[in-house]
Amino acid sequence: MKPLPVLALSLALSSLLAPASNPRFSLKASARPNLSESYGKLPLAFEANQGQTDRQVKFLSRGAGYSLFLTSNEAVLSLREASGQSAATGKKRALPVPTAAKEKSAVLRMKLIGVNAAAEVVGQEELPGKSNYFVGKDPSRWRTNVPQYAKVRYENVYPGVDLVYYGNQQQLEYDFVVQPGIDPDAIRLKLDGAKSVRLEQGEIVVASEAGDVYLRRPTLYQDVNGAQKEVRGDYVMRGENEIGFTVGAYDRGRRLVIDPVLGYATALSGTNGNSSVGGDCH
Repeated sequence: MKPLPVLALSLALSSLLAPASNPRFSLKASARPNLSESYGKLPLAFEANQGQTDRQVKFLSRGAGYSLFLTSNEAVLSLREASGQSAATGKKRALPVPTAAKEKSAVLRMKLIGVNAAAEVVGQEELPGKSNYFVGKDPSRWRTNVPQYAKVRYENVYPGVDLVYYGNQQQLEYDFVVQPGIDPDAIRLKLDGAKSVRLEQGEIVVASEAGDVYLRRPTLYQDVNGAQKEVRGDYVMRGENEIGFTVGAYDRGRRLVIDPVLGYATALSGTNGNSSVGGDCH
């Protein structure tokens, strides 16, 4: 499988994130934390893969310091420690691998164990923006008006279980939607590419070369008469770097939602603790 070169263009975001050394784009120091905070709250935009990246990828998302690739059975998160350097190179990439560059980087894979590899993967809540890729001089290799979505849904990723990805620039949420009568014990995740994985005070701490990534304590709930009723639940280590969920008492005649959150803002922070807004451009 040959890797395909990737070039993502977004003039609006490029100008917003231009280096402060350029007087046209200079920002007062007091404004930068507010810009960083506002950027972090922007929702993720998932692009449908129409040939702009590796064929294994169904949807992808890029932001400052990270790239996210969704395949049929895993989420691949490529992280770079804030460096202020743009990652746009004019070349398309295959699925990422760790680099030997001076900047700290990591590739973390969150693999679903025992899933239906033929599960239908669909974008939901289409966004108004489009992505355009112009690679080389051959128009047949260009990709234009690539749709973006706020959510990606995997239907029957396990029997009777759907998986929905969404989030913002600092965290990825993924809801396991368990239909009535289905046992959630089948849901298993394996984390590859980490230096270590440990359960600490209800959270999974994933140590990587680019910094720590956290699986926040999961939220579990059921919709009862139009309101969310919380269900007790937590992570459990099933094996080396493999996790599942423990679920307390709940109404098995109703749908159950298990909502973990993968937080990667810490890994993208600079030395001052503020999240970087330099780097990739969509």
